[in-house]
Amino acid sequence: MLKLIAEGLGWSFIRPATLIQHLELTERIRILPMPNPVMQRQLILAYRKDIDPQMRDEILVICDRFYKETLHPEIIRLAPWLAASLPAS
Repeated sequence: MLKLIAEGLGWSFIRPATLIQHLELTERIRILPMPNPVMQRQLILAYRKDIDPQMRDEILVICDRFYKETLHPEIIRLAPWLAASLPAS
């Protein structure tokens, strides 16, 4: 994969051990660290400027309801130790 990246044919997420195996390619590629893993991510709603504000608000309510009623309980069921790091349901 690093050889393809060095030739300009894509990008990838890689492990540090992969870099060690191909040190000759590190001068031809850009390497950036990934952000620390966390369970919280911000939800961003993108929409056209001329969309009806009432429709926008309804979409936000639906997203909030889905998080509180479905996603949050399922995350806590699967990984209860994450409860303290998640926004309240």
